[in-house]
Amino acid sequence: MKPLLEIKNLHLKYHRDGTTKKALSDISFSLYPGEILGIVGESGSGKSLTAKSILSLLPPHFTIDNESRVEYLGKALPLNNQKQMRVYRGREISMIFQDPMSCLNPTMKVGKQILEAFYTHNKKVPLKAANEKILRLLDSIGIPDPSLRYHQYPHQLSGGMRQRIMIAICMIVDPKILIADEPTTALDATIQIQILQLLKDLQKSSDLSILFITHNLGLIANFCDRVIVMYNGKIVELADVVTLFKNPQHPYTKKLLRSIPYLHLKNLKELSYIEGSPPPLLGDVIGCSFAPRCTVKKPKCALLAPPLIQISKNHMCRCILPQKIKAEETSYEKASS
Repeated sequence: MKPLLEIKNLHLKYHRDGTTKKALSDISFSLYPGEILGIVGESGSGKSLTAKSILSLLPPHFTIDNESRVEYLGKALPLNNQKQMRVYRGREISMIFQDPMSCLNPTMKVGKQILEAFYTHNKKVPLKAANEKILRLLDSIGIPDPSLRYHQYPHQLSGGMRQRIMIAICMIVDPKILIADEPTTALDATIQIQILQLLKDLQKSSDLSILFITHNLGLIANFCDRVIVMYNGKIVELADVVTLFKNPQHPYTKKLLRSIPYLHLKNLKELSYIEGSPPPLLGDVIGCSFAPRCTVKKPKCALLAPPLIQISKNHMCRCILPQKIKAEETSYEKASS
């Protein structure tokens, strides 16, 4: 199966006061049709910057390296041409941001905001037909009394309703890819489950591919097909969900998994945690960026920045320890053959 979206050697730079620093380094992955791909990591690991780079929606002072490529259906997206990128934003790739209240216009009725998104890419559709499509969509995503909600302002809706409106704005033009940047962060647990189920239903009914960004490994386990673990602007591990949870290879991934509270824990002393803090995303790091917090580091970890290597068919890791394991397995296979 050919990938729907390919990110190849994405490098993001930050320019300020005559200095240039790396924000993202060597980000490469693929998103396949109908797949839900998760991205997980601590705050400041570069998850949202990666998502925004795909649509070239970057904050000021950030630039994408010329060698970086984002390919949609095998064609490179014009990342450095905002006018051309508007053809793809919304129509082909849509994005849900973290806080729906700050993303919706408080002075416009929500129906008009959905209509605005629709007419950005469908200028010749009659108004009556467009409104009927919007009302059908609002009904399908679980908004009661769509005709009433259509004429309400964002502040008149609950957090869950506002997030559904954001989903409606994204889905009104039937995109192929939906980037969900922590869409359940500001919601309570019950509404989180409803929003995730809605996204799952949309993914199945529309053959939608979803790039799902979160801090929550529990959501990753129950919602995603594959997962990317990020740390300090780099991918440190990439695998399918079952493999990652059963056989994590990177020390950072292992520590993340051990820090999840489980019902069988008898007391909080059994709960693990990661000592220290991640380095600044825009800082200069020599060697492995996780080395200062790693409990299994070797002397050369402070000097050597390991590449992302393939350790099995669907499993990649950025660490010298899996490289050693892979080398030993390769030697054994040669001796056996």
